[in-house]
Amino acid sequence: MMDQTVGTILRLKREEKGLTLEQVFQAIKIRSNYLQAIENDDFDQLPSRAQARGFIRLYANFLDLNPYPLLDQLTAAEAPVEPVAPVQPTESKPVLEEKAKEVVDDLLQKGKDSLKEGFNTGAQKLQGSFSKLSEKIPYRIVKKGEPLASARPAPSASAGPKTGQTVPPVSTSYHAMCEAMGTELREKRESLGLSLADAERQIKIREVYLYSIEEGNLDELPSTVQGRGMLSNYASFLGLDSEAFLSRFAEALQQKRLETLPPEKAGIPLPVTPQTEKLTGIRRLASPDLIFTGGLFLVFFVFIIWGSVQLLSINSQPANPTAIPISDLLLASGTPASSDMVTIEGATAIATEAGLSAFTPVDNLQETLLATSTSQIQVIVVAHHRAFMQVTVDGKSAFLNRVTPGSIYSFYGNSVIDLLTGDGSAIEVYYNQTSLGILGNASQVEEYRFGPSSYTNLSALNTATPAPSQLPTLTQQPTNTPTVTPETPMPSPTPTF
Repeated sequence: MMDQTVGTILRLKREEKGLTLEQVFQAIKIRSNYLQAIENDDFDQLPSRAQARGFIRLYANFLDLNPYPLLDQLTAAEAPVEPVAPVQPTESKPVLEEKAKEVVDDLLQKGKDSLKEGFNTGAQKLQGSFSKLSEKIPYRIVKKGEPLASARPAPSASAGPKTGQTVPPVSTSYHAMCEAMGTELREKRESLGLSLADAERQIKIREVYLYSIEEGNLDELPSTVQGRGMLSNYASFLGLDSEAFLSRFAEALQQKRLETLPPEKAGIPLPVTPQTEKLTGIRRLASPDLIFTGGLFLVFFVFIIWGSVQLLSINSQPANPTAIPISDLLLASGTPASSDMVTIEGATAIATEAGLSAFTPVDNLQETLLATSTSQIQVIVVAHHRAFMQVTVDGKSAFLNRVTPGSIYSFYGNSVIDLLTGDGSAIEVYYNQTSLGILGNASQVEEYRFGPSSYTNLSALNTATPAPSQLPTLTQQPTNTPTVTPETPMPSPTPTF
């Protein structure tokens, strides 16, 4: 069976069970073209090597096969062939392998010795620094019930360790905690049959950083924040609890901080802060917070009183008369002497030089109609909608503009008032307190002339009645009279006898 490829083993097992690729696809949700590529050992057709391993694992479990021998066989097939130094003709293959093993062991031993030597040197330097500090600041652990004054004994003259000087033991160091996390991650990755290159392609974290995490060298990462993110992503990718790893990483950082602190910090007592005197009675009531809060409430209360007074003063004022819509005014009876008072707000009367009222709204239409004037002609115009209007009073132009809807215009004259509008349906006219109604139809030009006792519709007079045209008659063209030219008779010869 080992002579067969991974795809051949899977294909034979599938055919043995009498399954088709479509049935396998329906069961494990792997596309048929991917299954065909696996059976043909064409793994380049798959999205990635990591997904190829996952597909093989699912496919093998579905066919009741052990996936791990297949994955090992796939890994062995994918392993790159390392160049081998030319073999001496006198040496056999076992001898070369033994020499290569010796070289590798020698290199590993040298690396371990170098790391151990560097670690010992750093530890000795750190211990020497601690010893110098302990000589300058001796300490001892304060026992429960012992007064704080005895926590600092006088420095002894000997250069050896002090009598009460003890360093609390650390059960687990920072590097040991990081190495434990890295070992767990590496074992999980190897159990899944993944390499660091596969993990790099999937989670986009450089292989060198993943190697540092697995070796427990978290200090080689760019920063602590990036280290947290890389550790969380790597643990999630391997199917581990990322939150648990982040908690362990936080504990490791805390342990690192404690390790970097000098041991003398553990014996220094906390400074005793004097107990502040409790404020009682009036002194407690006069606190700044209470004064500020009381001031805010006072300002709010004064504002409420002021607003209430303003509302009461507004409600006590007499109400203004309610304005009647202009539509009710225009649809009312044409008799101007009605007792109902019609008010249009926002209008004032402005006198002109000729004693005429310019086109402005007035406060009361009834008062305008009943207003006494020395003029013999009174014309009141009520505008329904916008239209052009020209008014001439006693030969002088009194208005030349567009009227405003809902406005009333009053004009007074002695001899004649001419009114011209481009839209007869836009205005309603009162002449000498008599309603003439709407002047005309929409878009119809109307021109009126008002005198002291009568008015004339000039637009009706100016309309010319077309005269009937005569029917055309056929005019005969004169013909030339033929003239007869008389012929001169030729004399006949007279016969002679």
